[in-house]
Amino acid sequence: VLSLLNNSVVRLSSETEVELAELKSRDGEDQLALNLSKGEVWVKRSERDVVRAIFKVVTPNLEIESAGTIFDVANTSRQAVRVLNGKVRVKVLVADSNSARQRQVESVEVALGQEVNMGSEELLDLQNNRPVELLTLLSDEFRNGDWYSWNKGEDASATASVSVADAVEKQKLEPAPP
Repeated sequence: VLSLLNNSVVRLSSETEVELAELKSRDGEDQLALNLSKGEVWVKRSERDVVRAIFKVVTPNLEIESAGTIFDVANTSRQAVRVLNGKVRVKVLVADSNSARQRQVESVEVALGQEVNMGSEELLDLQNNRPVELLTLLSDEFRNGDWYSWNKGEDASATASVSVADAVEKQKLEPAPP
């Protein structure tokens, strides 16, 4: 669990691999960008309105940006974004056959109680310019899962966590692996 200075929280499921790509605080606005290689993150913006918080989470095929909400991003056998409060903007990216870069094929706003959940089949359809129904209601599988239940409980109780500053300091003190 990472706790930011503005009281926002980012929780990582077990076996999650994430890179902190950006962390800025300037002119009353906090920005956090994470690259999610695998696993799942739960992001909960602080309820304090003093600081505007912008969160960005990137998976291999999704770019999610939120300006204050509660949302979940998964990069497991499928890539998913689920919104529990507020809304997020999701850009869907696929390989561009004409270059080594990716191209954006969709941009969708995901609101409270909705999700985008896609696997390799949907990505292939998008890459081949075939229509895909991206936006659905939160699945029962997610809402009945342990990860959802645990995070809802944590949000209600606001338990202890590790601040980003503490995590960075600890990393500086630990010797580099051989």
